[in-house]
Amino acid sequence: ERFQHSGQTISKYFLKVLHSLLKLYPEVVQLPDPNIIPEEILKNLKFYPFFKNCIGAADGCHILSKVSSDDSARFHNRKGEISQNFLGICKFNLQFCYVLSGWEGSAHDGLVLQYALSAGGGLTIPDGKYYLVDAAYALKKAPVQAQIVTALAALHNFISVNSGRDEIEDWDNGVQISDNEPEHSLGRVYHSEDDREMSIIQEEIAVSMWEDYENTQR
Repeated sequence: ERFQHSGQTISKYFLKVLHSLLKLYPEVVQLPDPNIIPEEILKNLKFYPFFKNCIGAADGCHILSKVSSDDSARFHNRKGEISQNFLGICKFNLQFCYVLSGWEGSAHDGLVLQYALSAGGGLTIPDGKYYLVDAAYALKKAPVQAQIVTALAALHNFISVNSGRDEIEDWDNGVQISDNEPEHSLGRVYHSEDDREMSIIQEEIAVSMWEDYENTQR
């Protein structure tokens, strides 16, 4: 009634637009070049050289979804909401470089990251590089709803590239995104040796930043 068209017509053209955006996705959502230090790091003395090997930031959120009654149990998150778990990685210019959507809200965040890093997930982390992370993650087939999230990431990047605007606007205008991030960090996907290596890197960065701060105070 609102659009003066039948539900069938609206659904038809909605899917056409959705599929067009999905075709755009590989063109505008791409993993960063590991050989290039992001300008946002390189030109900021607060971050460079401390984060010169950081190539982006990853986080997740739960997006409220509608699923069949048969699937609802798997999609219930820890707050009792029915949601899909979304993992997004952004470059420092605020553009998405990786998106994984469609995981059920009940799945563990570490499982989602583990899949992302598998051959099927398509996420790669070059040697010596890393992403900043803070967690919440999860999968299941809910094709259209999962595709919508991926398509919107492509649309976001396309608008960002072509609008000439850099500022972040407050777009909290009723979009239903659940504040459902667990308080813990990413699941333990890596081996203990990898954990120790990252702990050493974190400590080195912290010490270097503190020494730099002390030098500027003299």
